[in-house]
Amino acid sequence: MGSVDIVELPLDPASLVAHSFESADYTDRFRATVLHEPFETVDQVARRWFKRQPRIIRLLSTNVLRTPIVPRIFSVGQFVGSWKVVGRTASEIVFGESTIAFDYHYSIRLVDPG
Repeated sequence: MGSVDIVELPLDPASLVAHSFESADYTDRFRATVLHEPFETVDQVARRWFKRQPRIIRLLSTNVLRTPIVPRIFSVGQFVGSWKVVGRTASEIVFGESTIAFDYHYSIRLVDPG
């Protein structure tokens, strides 16, 4: 993967994930600008996210040590490891998981940097 610039930003009210819950106890948002490796679809970004995670992150994020089976196109209701696709648009995919302690959602968005 090319060079990556990561910046913390306020939550974007226009994103799907901002409307996942009526209220949230905690939110954060990061923008990663990936240089030298353009993506054409949000599905490509999500595939790269799941396929290129370090083992410890993969274990924590999908509950599996091996690379999970990752679809070419992510559909609502589909699982990747323990993460369920709970919403999507052409530019954003929202993944969610519920445990005894919390409900957690995160999204991957593809935004034109122009």
